[in-house]
Amino acid sequence: MNSNNPKPKFYGKKLRQVKGHYFYLRRSLALKKAYKTIKKIGNKERRVVIDILHKISRAIVNEALKNDSMIVLGNLKGIRKNCKERKFNRKLNIGFPFYKFSQFIEYKAKWLGIKVIKISEKYTSKICHKCRSIGLRVEAYLNV
Repeated sequence: MNSNNPKPKFYGKKLRQVKGHYFYLRRSLALKKAYKTIKKIGNKERRVVIDILHKISRAIVNEALKNDSMIVLGNLKGIRKNCKERKFNRKLNIGFPFYKFSQFIEYKAKWLGIKVIKISEKYTSKICHKCRSIGLRVEAYLNV
């Protein structure tokens, strides 16, 4: 999301499809006890995921360059511990390599001279952007 376009853009659809496809393949091959094939598939999956991460990070850095913006990354440490439901956790978190993705964005942005800031995700949806206090954000809804 940037200041020119308030609607967020989701870049991870292709990554989610790839991770789901390889999860299904691993599960079906495990039933057949084809463990060597599972290892080969895992290596291919890793290469495909890294390629997709490079493409997504390049798109984000190019967007920031085009709009003369900086990139703000949230600190997602502990996101995997917060979710208890196994299936939802796999869909949302486990399949996405956050650290590797942030490293790709950081080095590509640094290469082009774009500033990258890491912030804590704590209370970001509760803090008022005007007065910086935690609580109900009623005034934000009244201005809409």
